[in-house]
Amino acid sequence: IAAYDARFGVTAICNSQQAPCPEADYDRSTFTGFWSAVSAVNDGGVPLTFSVNRADFINNAFGVRTTDMNNASVLFSNFEVGNYNGCGTGIYTDYVTGFAFEENDFSKFSGAAVSDYFGIIINNSEAVNEVYNNVFNGLSYANFADGKNFLPNNYWEGLAYYCNENDNNYADFFVNDFTVGK
Repeated sequence: IAAYDARFGVTAICNSQQAPCPEADYDRSTFTGFWSAVSAVNDGGVPLTFSVNRADFINNAFGVRTTDMNNASVLFSNFEVGNYNGCGTGIYTDYVTGFAFEENDFSKFSGAAVSDYFGIIINNSEAVNEVYNNVFNGLSYANFADGKNFLPNNYWEGLAYYCNENDNNYADFFVNDFTVGK
């Protein structure tokens, strides 16, 4: 999916009459073998967003890649991160805020080559945001933050990570050096 200045949603369909829907009865979307499975870009002129709910991303260099798409949500999805040219990422954001990245599972694709594998990369969110209740297993960097991920003029409030589970990662959290005034 390549979305430019567009709203969209990727949602699993429930194949059961039971409410709430049993997890096993969801017909999930699957994205396999792409350079960028879901790419959402906004020029900033009109506020737009997108959502991904209960999707499987298998052996993609980028599962979800987004720029300037505020208030995006990626929920209950599985990422078996592949690679292209030496790295791969489950969710990559650039200048995105107000997001909900919750209850997802991230791991390296079982057949993937030796490389750098990232769960979530967040660049320049410039606000208070949180990554909540995800599972990261066997990655190079589970969570990688770069740039300004804090409020303007307030370096103590910004990006936070809550209730995530990390197992067998080289680095669970990596915050790239940021010098105020850059």
